[in-house]
Amino acid sequence: MHDEDWSDDDDDSTPVISCPNCRADVYEEADVCPACGEFLLDASRPLEKKPFWYVVLGLLGVLAVVVLFSGLLDWL
Repeated sequence: MHDEDWSDDDDDSTPVISCPNCRADVYEEADVCPACGEFLLDASRPLEKKPFWYVVLGLLGVLAVVVLFSGLLDWL
């Protein structure tokens, strides 16, 4: 191969983004930052950035189903 065959253009390189936590360069397709372990996609963080009432309502719903199926309402 000749030196002319190699170029400094990286047109085929994978795009990178900055990690919102540590600002390290991370491949755009990555779900987790390899430097700090922070999740990069909002879909990967189910409870983060949800309103507090949303989380409480979900927990109350789960508790209601558990109480209903455990038979705790029979003694009332």
